[in-house]
Amino acid sequence: MSKNKMAMDNGTKADKRVTLMALSHQIKYKNVLINPSAKNK
Repeated sequence: MSKNKMAMDNGTKADKRVTLMALSHQIKYKNVLINPSAKNK
């Protein structure tokens, strides 16, 4: 995993948290676009 690398690149835990949240939202949005039924789960 690249968690340590991400933490170093972002510098702080706050930046890391924001980055992870942004990535998770991006993934959820893409999943909804690909599979609309995923939105109901």
